[in-house]
Amino acid sequence: MKRTSILYLATTVLVLGLLGACTPPGVTAPQSPGRPEGGGPLLQVGSTTTTARPATTAPPTTAPATTVTPVTTAPPATAPPTTTPPPPPPVGPPGALDASGRTVPSTNYPIPAGAVFMAPNGNDSNPGTQSAPVQSLRRAVSLTPSGGTLVLRGGDHRTWYPDGAGAGYEIVSKDLTIQAFPGEQPWLNGADVINDWTSSGAGRWSRAWSTPSFCEGAYYRLAPTAQSTNNTGPCAHRDQYGDPQYPMAGDPQMVFVNGIPLRQVASLAQVAVGTFHYDWSARRVTIGNNPAGQTVEQAARPVALVLGGGKNYTVRGIGFRRFASNEYSSLTRGALYVGANRVIVEKTVFTQNAGHGLAMSGPANGSSVTQSVFVGNGANGLTANGDAGSPQRNDLLIEGNIFSGNNAERFGTNCSISCAASNVKLTRMNGFIARNNVFERAAGAAAGFWCDLDCRGGVIVNNLVRDNGKHGIYYEVSSGGIIASNLVTGNGEIGIAIASATTKVFNNTVTIDAARSPKAQGVWIYDDGRNPSSASSVGPNTSGVELVNNIVAGPAGVLVKAVNGTGGAGNSVTTQYFARFDTNAYQHRGQNIYNWLSPGVPPGSYFNNSRDFAAATGWERNAIDLNTATDPFFVNAAAGDFRVRSNSPAFRTGQALPADVATAMGVAAGTAVNRGALSWAPPPN
Repeated sequence: MKRTSILYLATTVLVLGLLGACTPPGVTAPQSPGRPEGGGPLLQVGSTTTTARPATTAPPTTAPATTVTPVTTAPPATAPPTTTPPPPPPVGPPGALDASGRTVPSTNYPIPAGAVFMAPNGNDSNPGTQSAPVQSLRRAVSLTPSGGTLVLRGGDHRTWYPDGAGAGYEIVSKDLTIQAFPGEQPWLNGADVINDWTSSGAGRWSRAWSTPSFCEGAYYRLAPTAQSTNNTGPCAHRDQYGDPQYPMAGDPQMVFVNGIPLRQVASLAQVAVGTFHYDWSARRVTIGNNPAGQTVEQAARPVALVLGGGKNYTVRGIGFRRFASNEYSSLTRGALYVGANRVIVEKTVFTQNAGHGLAMSGPANGSSVTQSVFVGNGANGLTANGDAGSPQRNDLLIEGNIFSGNNAERFGTNCSISCAASNVKLTRMNGFIARNNVFERAAGAAAGFWCDLDCRGGVIVNNLVRDNGKHGIYYEVSSGGIIASNLVTGNGEIGIAIASATTKVFNNTVTIDAARSPKAQGVWIYDDGRNPSSASSVGPNTSGVELVNNIVAGPAGVLVKAVNGTGGAGNSVTTQYFARFDTNAYQHRGQNIYNWLSPGVPPGSYFNNSRDFAAATGWERNAIDLNTATDPFFVNAAAGDFRVRSNSPAFRTGQALPADVATAMGVAAGTAVNRGALSWAPPPN
């Protein structure tokens, strides 16, 4: 793996959707004079699939009788009350998972009669019984009948499911369960232990190394640093790699010493301890670490399994690590690829893979990814393309997982049309729920969670979204979303970015932190320059957005920004964006809370209090804005406790929740709630 830190099927691919192309808005509002700063278990979740653009709802022209007057002076400095609200019950298993990705979650799945067994020390001449297991994945899968179970014993399985010649992958096409033996930790490992190093002097060791199976068999078609100019790979999108600190990101070659990845350098002259170089033309690898007495591994396989055929698959209790997966949208882009099937991925780990960890295309209704860990993969932890625009619903469930430190190779730093870097990137997903997950520390220009290109009916609730390099939550050119009760804190740019229609943003807590990034801002609503009439796979223009009951806090930086669409006559403008915009709460230090670019309001207008903003726009008549250095809302934000305390003005002063939002959050509809997030996934241990 080419990193300095460990924290570091369809049989056809819907390439356009999988690119996740993102065109940033062409109009950037002026920066605020201040620098940005700030940073149980749910029952059923309902989702909406409405995609039609509603009639624009005008803001109220007069304040309701129960108006809460905006507060512009600091409240008395009082200690937190002695009786704080009880902590919410745990909302998912992320806190119990190993966030380092070094261990697979413990399992105890029953073993059905007739199961086939596979072990690192097995033999393919064996019958595959518990006492006589096989060794290779190809032999094990061939022995397992349709609907059968394959059981992996603990240890490293350095194998994959290749074609008959062993030169490339072969697509599995039968109902299949692959699971861990009770109490054991099996790893499918894409790397081989290498011992035949030759000293080449100057503190370097080298060997011949050829990998024609990489990048879906096209690795030697174009050099990794000179991928196709029309962004068609074969290893990476040309505009996705190029970070000056990670010049070899597009190359899936990896070397590990004692489990620690060496950093790939661009020339032989740069090789030193902790680095390696791969000569693509000569097919030779050179390392700067003395291999004597060390365990040296090289990535040898691009993918463990490609699952297709419209079948039913279950993968549980397995680890996938050190596969030479790629960033480009091919069938080798994930250590595990699943296409057009119903798949259950449970208690599984994806780590130290060169490209994406898990890749999915067209997941069938009932598919889920739960209680799993995605950490330190070179590109995204999870990348998935759905079926929006067709009768097929996806309704993918992503619940109780940890996504941490993905995009370790810094893809997307200077991207233009293939932007997709994120802990999780979904496109064209026709129904999904992302609930009780941790999305954290995505590296470089990567988001925490991102759904793009006509996602429909997405529900993003009760997640912890923190310290990601770019946006926290991004719902783009899509529709029908519910984004509710998420704790979004310390992200590099926008906490929650919305460029979608009929999307309900309720009861989130967003804090921004200029110490992490001067670009940090709270909530951003805009209309993407693409529109349904100008580009395919683009959802409705931004309209019908509801922004209600949120807390946005930060002593510097714009807390809410709304700007006109950038595509001209085909796009909507700020006055068309909102169906509801009220009852949000803000902590600030007198900076401009709102950046509002709209017809009828002076261009680039800023407002440093909600009273003036309400007078100019008609929105936010029930807002709370507190100009104070003392935290007015939380039990102990400095210690990470963002529960709303009972003497806070946000306590039980939120609007009653509509039924669909309440169902998504797992609370009663029609009753007063706190402003801000009500519950969220616990942080990892």
